[in-house]
Amino acid sequence: KIHHSVADGVAALRLALKSMDADPARSENMAAPWEMRPRRTSHTLLPGQPHFMASLRHMSIDGLRGTPAVAKALQATWHDLRAGHPDLVSSTQAPYCILNSRISASRRFSAQSYSMPRIRAVAKAFSGSSNDVVLAMCGAALRRYLSDMNALPDRSLIAAVPVSIRRDDGESGNEIAFALANLGTATSDPLKRVEIVKGSMDYAKARFRSLSGPQLLAYSLAMMAPGAATLLPGISQRRRMANVVISHVPGPREDIYWQGCKLQGMYPASLLLDGFALNITLISRHDAIDFGILACRKSLPNVQRLLGYLEDALVEIETALGFAAPARKLAVVRRRA
Repeated sequence: KIHHSVADGVAALRLALKSMDADPARSENMAAPWEMRPRRTSHTLLPGQPHFMASLRHMSIDGLRGTPAVAKALQATWHDLRAGHPDLVSSTQAPYCILNSRISASRRFSAQSYSMPRIRAVAKAFSGSSNDVVLAMCGAALRRYLSDMNALPDRSLIAAVPVSIRRDDGESGNEIAFALANLGTATSDPLKRVEIVKGSMDYAKARFRSLSGPQLLAYSLAMMAPGAATLLPGISQRRRMANVVISHVPGPREDIYWQGCKLQGMYPASLLLDGFALNITLISRHDAIDFGILACRKSLPNVQRLLGYLEDALVEIETALGFAAPARKLAVVRRRA
């Protein structure tokens, strides 16, 4: 277990992979992650200066230099918001639903792997990314789960998607901003849902692409601020900043071994907060995507059903595209609940 204040998903995965190797024999001599000293970020340290102070100093200087770029990006986004741009997702757009319930101490963790080649094939058909397809799968699964409970809002659910702004090979600290993705839960059309998700993510990527790391963080915080106010006591619950956090961490791109054993799956268990009773985190590898679903068991009963609903969502998209139906026994690589 690694506390999130120590490392974000990208940093934690890098640290874990330092104990593995593509050669089975060499992997038997690799040290455990806790025996290694993580590489810090590339921010310059002054003598005797704590690392977090150096990071703050680095971000402040870069932030001041990048103020015009951030202001320009915010101005363009505000213009699109007033014009009703269909792909822009604001931080006050998410409808309140049971996913935004208060959490208890009870947890349920479910995990499963899905075929990466199948997801890539769907992404190629849309000229999109595997992340677009994964988010659309999550939207379809959540639509079905909430419909089963008669708790599906009329407006589409919104996902907060962490985006790494890491520009070095550091293995500690948190360097993330957030994009907001429309999960398309208001439509029953699987192809339209992928287009909705892709549109919202393409819009966020276009804004992010023009900004440096510190600028992107400042832009993200400014965009999220109105929605963050809805978390305060006494504020109307009709709108939320987001309904769920969905995080996608890139994993190894080849077969890799730990102590001579081939890696079969990496199932991440992230964290929950009041108002976010569900967290979906996944690690993509060359042959599979490993989902880890964590939920408050009292607020979201039987949430393990999402595992099957995710597979059904992928099959639904493939069928709508006219792809050959995969053999069911090959569709799911592994299930843990």
